Amino acid sequence: QTYFSRNLLLVTKTMSGEETVISTGQDGKSEVERLSKLNFNMKLRIFYLEERLQKLTNNQGISNEEVENENMDLKMLLEEKEQQLDDRNLLLVKARNAIEQMQ
Repeated sequence: QTYFSRNLLLVTKTMSGEETVISTGQDGKSEVERLSKLNFNMKLRIFYLEERLQKLTNNQGISNEEVENENMDLKMLLEEKEQQLDDRNLLLVKARNAIEQMQ
């Protein structure tokens, strides 16, 4: 929601109730245009992401709970692989140090 006050300031109120005050000079107009474009782009992106999510869950018959469980499993697997990589890197450093000491 956007409205103009009597002091020639632009006041924009968000859905959460926050108010943003912008001067209505040239900077204010360009800022309003920029924010309007950004708002439109974000709404469009949300729309397409929601549509994509809906198609994925409908086509595959997967519930949100199953998606969340799969996501959690993948995160745990990623952490495990990162730990294995750290362990391997540590062993490589130790091996390099041992080789350098032998030379």
